[in-house]
Amino acid sequence: MNNELLIGLSFTAIGGFLVVQSIMSLLRGIDSEDWPKVQGEILDSRVDDSYNGEGTAYVPVVHYRFLYDGVSYVSKNIKVGSTFSSSLRSVAKETSEKFHAGRIVTVFVCSKNPSKSVLFPGFSKTLYFTSALGTVFFAVGVRYLLSHFGIEFGN
Repeated sequence: MNNELLIGLSFTAIGGFLVVQSIMSLLRGIDSEDWPKVQGEILDSRVDDSYNGEGTAYVPVVHYRFLYDGVSYVSKNIKVGSTFSSSLRSVAKETSEKFHAGRIVTVFVCSKNPSKSVLFPGFSKTLYFTSALGTVFFAVGVRYLLSHFGIEFGN
């Protein structure tokens, strides 16, 4: 298989996947504003760290339990679309400390899939970045595919 074709297919597939996932998360985030609200209880919260190749990322992890339609659920979703992380442990710790064990919180419940419920409605602003990155990957892939098939433009 020609390298140009392989690059084009790969970039188009990755970009398309990122764009579709971002759009679905954006729409779910917008919908979450109108989701039913129930009371939940924080089970635990902590800060996890991981090395991402450029440095350490600190992630607040919050587990909470809530009851919806007579079924008990445990979730860790804070907001639709992504996991919050920071290069500063203090920022992640501040978020984690807002949700100490035993605290009663409002949970916005996705009635179609309660496991996707969140503590904050709306979507994470990082979805803008993911959407843009997906669009760039998709465009680069299409450009490689057009070139592979001999379709020139911009001249």
